[in-house]
Amino acid sequence: MSDSASKTTRILVVDDEDIVQESVRLILEENGFSVDSARREKEALNLLDKGPYDLVLTDLMMPEGHGMEVVKAVAAKFPNTAVIIFTGYPELSSVVQSLKLGTLDYLPKPFSPDELLQSVRRALAQSAAGSRLKEMEQTFPGTQKALVSSLDLKELLGLICEQVLALTQAKGAALLFLKPKDTQLEMVSSRGIDDTLIGTGSVSGEMDILHQRRPTEPITIQAADFQTALEYPEETREEGIHAIVSAPVSLKSETVGFLRVYFAEHASFSDAELHILSQFAAQAGRALDNAVAYERLRKDIQGMKKTLASAP
Repeated sequence: MSDSASKTTRILVVDDEDIVQESVRLILEENGFSVDSARREKEALNLLDKGPYDLVLTDLMMPEGHGMEVVKAVAAKFPNTAVIIFTGYPELSSVVQSLKLGTLDYLPKPFSPDELLQSVRRALAQSAAGSRLKEMEQTFPGTQKALVSSLDLKELLGLICEQVLALTQAKGAALLFLKPKDTQLEMVSSRGIDDTLIGTGSVSGEMDILHQRRPTEPITIQAADFQTALEYPEETREEGIHAIVSAPVSLKSETVGFLRVYFAEHASFSDAELHILSQFAAQAGRALDNAVAYERLRKDIQGMKKTLASAP
């Protein structure tokens, strides 16, 4: 998660101990998170009624009520909200029940600042990945429909980039094809990024540098690896890119290029997310194949008409 993301992340901390409330709040606020606090179950439920939080940290054992009521309320009203429970007096049955309701972590008291931050970041990352996957699953049928809506080759090249951005909510996208004679990559369409980034990752040789080890699978490269994996790492960072996903595009089972998606946030991608992106790239390949076939047919018909028109 980037610093900009943490500053907009809202966290609710529920615990009846003043020292726990204050220490957790200070640790989280020092790391850029926005924090609200509640000391009772009823107070927490009132805050939740006002709107969702990105993360709820709640103690299980409180003098008035039980933290499980908070967990149940979050699960029922805000299924995309991450939940962490912490307590000095664990009840195995309550822990198991909370995990079944979607709690992402259990943090026994006492815990260190590092343990708290690790748990928070882990839970937020898991929650974000789950939300992204749901959005992709809901959006994917619409993107498939859009790709088969056009047989105009030029229009389709731009449509592929537009639809992958709708699918992934990324910063930008580019479609690159291998030149037939010299194995260099050539940009054929892009959306949302500076054109100077289009060449990042392309090298002389038979395969794009990002796919030399896994030429048929979508791959991810994070900002920490830009220096060794990209031709232009500094330009990529200056553009605000923190992660790149690249998926091969094939025509008739032959890799002809790559669909590259640029993200402005640090993010890890699950196998399920990469699988959806792979399916999108495959659909893009089929749509391009149909558009190429249509273009050839159109030219053949035009040629035939000219021949007939000039015939005696």
